[in-house]
Amino acid sequence: MYMDPGGTQYLHYVIEQLQQRCMAIFDGLIQGENLNRIEEFRSFLAVYNRLPRHTIVTDEDSLEQVPPMRADAYLNSERGDSWAGIFEGEIAYFMVEFLSAPPDRKYVGRCAHCRKYFISSRIGQKFCNTSCQQGHYHSDPQIKKEKARKLREKFGWKERTAGSDL
Repeated sequence: MYMDPGGTQYLHYVIEQLQQRCMAIFDGLIQGENLNRIEEFRSFLAVYNRLPRHTIVTDEDSLEQVPPMRADAYLNSERGDSWAGIFEGEIAYFMVEFLSAPPDRKYVGRCAHCRKYFISSRIGQKFCNTSCQQGHYHSDPQIKKEKARKLREKFGWKERTAGSDL
């Protein structure tokens, strides 16, 4: 099936592919893989290394380094850049900049309830927010059974079986 490289359907496809690459990187980090062994990160690193660096002179004595995050600064029809390339460049830039600081990598997590990725406030955090934490513990059958067992022990209740009278 042909997709027009300038069309909306193509851009959605490109964004979906970028999202899957980011997820693969985060999954690898969460599993403790070395960044050098994560193919998707290496491909982003290659894009990052090709990004143009813009330097703006602010006065006679100083220079200001500006990251290539503005489309009008990055988009160059002579090079054949496209919006898809800009998306990939921006994501590669932020991914590499964030993950280049080893302590930051420890804070990437995946919620045990909703399965979304998040940046945790502490190492080892399992849930992205308290709603997911509560939702997880209220819906987990093992936790429900354990909770019921503790209540039966505490109050001397008997376990209900099928066909028994209340």
